[in-house]
Amino acid sequence: MKKKIYLASKSPRRKDLLEKIGLLHEQVTVDVDEENSEGLPPNQLALENARKKAEELAKQLDSGIIIAADTVVVLQGNIVLGKPVDKPDAARMLGLLQGNTHTVITGLALIDKEKGISLNAYDSTEVTFYPMSDDEVDWYIETGEPMDKAGAYGLQEKGMLFVQKVEGSATNVIGLPVQLLYQLFKKASIDILEYL
Repeated sequence: MKKKIYLASKSPRRKDLLEKIGLLHEQVTVDVDEENSEGLPPNQLALENARKKAEELAKQLDSGIIIAADTVVVLQGNIVLGKPVDKPDAARMLGLLQGNTHTVITGLALIDKEKGISLNAYDSTEVTFYPMSDDEVDWYIETGEPMDKAGAYGLQEKGMLFVQKVEGSATNVIGLPVQLLYQLFKKASIDILEYL
């Protein structure tokens, strides 16, 4: 009998990506502290947050395979942009991104409860934005799209209008690098193709 797969995330984008590849799963919201109180570098922060989410859900389950992820948007100088707290904060973030290249890092965690396997890895993608006018920034914020996304934009929706170039995994930018996830499943000796 196949093990049940759980996605430890409330993100509709992560759920959508798993559905696009046909991976049957149950989505479960977990609450963990994602603040960078220890001053971790961005890649370690993404890994740590993903690990915490996976482990929090693992405590609640007797069996199954757990997937968790955490995405951070990083400017030059290792400045991390989280989700905007309000519209002015979204405008500030978009002002920093427009006309520049930034890095999107997603940490992934995979736990197989029965096997006692816990793996994690991260992916990194470079994204270059076109310059944006104030009117474009205002219009985009008014769509509401930036408000629940790290860095205040979504590549998979209207935000793609302003992205000039993506170097690396596009699904990483959306929030779940499915190619890396596949490699983690293989490393854990789980045949993901049986679930598709």
